[in-house]
Amino acid sequence: MAQPVWITEAGDLGVFPSGFNFVFQFEAEATYPAEIDNYVLLNGTLPQGTEEDPIVFNNGVLSGTPANVSVETSYSFTVRVTDTFGEIKDRTFSIRIFGYQGVRLLTDNGP
Repeated sequence: MAQPVWITEAGDLGVFPSGFNFVFQFEAEATYPAEIDNYVLLNGTLPQGTEEDPIVFNNGVLSGTPANVSVETSYSFTVRVTDTFGEIKDRTFSIRIFGYQGVRLLTDNGP
């Protein structure tokens, strides 16, 4: 049998704001007659989530509400996909989170 084929491109998945819910679906295809069995977070670091909505990885879906960060922060992690014949394929991704500190206005002290 052959290994599964990743559809989701490796590398940076994008920039997401803290404080807002997001959902990202990973995608891979199995080689016939196998089917995709599951996706597992193999290693790495995910963003911190809020207490009400932690960041979770559940069978190919990354979701939650990232907690605030003071500077744009990158997180790298590896996902393993397995098919029904036990064939595996790993891929490394990253996600960037930016904070919501707001805009700081600078003004002169004069008239």
